[in-house]
Amino acid sequence: MARSRADTQAETRRRLLDAAYVEFTTRRFGSVSLDDVATRAGFTKGAVYSNFDSKTDLLFSVLEDYFADIGSHYVNAVVDGEVDDIGAGVGGRAGRTQDDNTGFFRLLTAVWSEAMHDDVFAERFLQIRSAHRTRIAEAILERGASVDIDLSDISDDLAVGIIAMSMGTLLEASIDHAVDADQVHRVVVDSIVAGLLATRLPHD
Repeated sequence: MARSRADTQAETRRRLLDAAYVEFTTRRFGSVSLDDVATRAGFTKGAVYSNFDSKTDLLFSVLEDYFADIGSHYVNAVVDGEVDDIGAGVGGRAGRTQDDNTGFFRLLTAVWSEAMHDDVFAERFLQIRSAHRTRIAEAILERGASVDIDLSDISDDLAVGIIAMSMGTLLEASIDHAVDADQVHRVVVDSIVAGLLATRLPHD
């Protein structure tokens, strides 16, 4: 059966995002050209411009794609894991990130630095980060409700704090290989869960 135009366009976009991810996470952003991305993906630069407005637009599309994917993994760990295993689930995912995605955190550091100096750049980056925090906050709310704990007053703050811990730990691990992101996440998340159970569950 012939493939539809929409399917072809979706595959082209996917291949460009995958190629851009490799380019952006293995080299400095300023050193990467759209020609480099197109060549890696097996297209011409025209294909890039048919899908993305600019190199910056392509960068943010890569970030959106990454955080949607990684966010779903953490959401699943929070929502689906047994209470005693949430730290292990989150830690295990962080450990895989540490092992496989060091280049992404180098890229993220550069993006964060640029966002601190460019308000327009920061605005789109904030949209991506806000969406990521919302997904985590909603997972925290859902998990709390499953054990009859109302976390609506602190779910947003918990999401910000946990993400900040996670990002900070992984950035530390990117330059200090003695830092075990898996272990740090397990300890911090288990401590948070224990504290919430101790202070929020009704007592007889």
